[in-house]
Amino acid sequence: LKMDVMKSRKFTVGTIIGMVVQSAIMANAIILPIYVQDLCGFSAATSALVLLPGSVAMGIMGPIAGRIFDRKGPRGLAIFGTVLLFVFTVPMCFLTAQTNMLWLSFLMFMRNLGLGCINMPLTTWGLNSLDNKVVNHGNAVNNSLRQVAGSFGAALNISVYAIVMNAQMGKVGPIDAGCDGVNAAFLLQSVICLVAAVLTIIMVREKATDAAKADPTGVRRQTLETIMKRDVFTVPNTASVAQAMQLLTSRGISAAPIVDADNHVVGMISDGDIIRAMAKRGRSYMDPIAMFINSEKLDPDFSHKLDEVMNSPVTAFATMNVISVDVHDSFDEVCRVLGENHLRKAPVLDGGKLVGVVNRSDVTTYALGLYAAGMGATQA
Repeated sequence: LKMDVMKSRKFTVGTIIGMVVQSAIMANAIILPIYVQDLCGFSAATSALVLLPGSVAMGIMGPIAGRIFDRKGPRGLAIFGTVLLFVFTVPMCFLTAQTNMLWLSFLMFMRNLGLGCINMPLTTWGLNSLDNKVVNHGNAVNNSLRQVAGSFGAALNISVYAIVMNAQMGKVGPIDAGCDGVNAAFLLQSVICLVAAVLTIIMVREKATDAAKADPTGVRRQTLETIMKRDVFTVPNTASVAQAMQLLTSRGISAAPIVDADNHVVGMISDGDIIRAMAKRGRSYMDPIAMFINSEKLDPDFSHKLDEVMNSPVTAFATMNVISVDVHDSFDEVCRVLGENHLRKAPVLDGGKLVGVVNRSDVTTYALGLYAAGMGATQA
């Protein structure tokens, strides 16, 4: 493994926080079954059912966290996740033999929701900062270090559980002593989760220069500049819907970025957004033109509605918090962002400012050209 991947600040920060979180949760697979089965007297099946909602939460949160990460970045997600993990770990420091299993299952569900907001965003954030040549090493280093931290955390948690239980054994009954040990283990986990939250607040920050540092030779930038369209038609965030629609129709485009005075992208307006605003509610049309025509037929006050929409600010109907790509992003990252989010186009930013737009058709044309060049070289 090439450990010099740790020279990347973003990768190191994401890995360290992942290790801290992993050290807090790995022992649960051992401690919770002991608590549910040995201390509360339930069956192994009940123990599994208590843990099941947490697994469901992870499955639910995965794609949601991915979309939020593409729109907002990792900071908000990771802070929310670590705080959620801490908040719902604290009540687990007060378990007794009479604790309701539904309550315990709910706590596990909420904790794993928080976990789903941490692992994927921070790992992706860290790996995106690495050069494509060492991403496989970064992935292996990240997984290895998290497993080591998880093993250490499991040993530490179980040791705390055993020490406290043995210390209490002569003072209270074995069940209560075991519950005291479990509570002590979760108290340790609460402290570790709080440390993870503090580290996230302090260290997870997206800097404008981070993407450029991940592309020191400028190869990624050259590739994306070859693909993207530089001649971008934009709509000011102070414009009306009528002005936006005039731009779309006069330029023959289906969507345009909305920018502020500093050329920062604040949203995206499309012909579909405008037509949906004019359409009669409760109806669904696959064809935007059919939607427009049927709205006029079905709504006797359509002209009034049309005036209202056209005179509204463009931001009232636009898609805000637009998913964008950085000019230093790798080609496969651009493909992932467009593909996973089902986007036709995405703004390209350089230092947070708009420099171009990349369309799906641009990507497929570029990929086809690479394939044809490769085929020609093979035949030669």
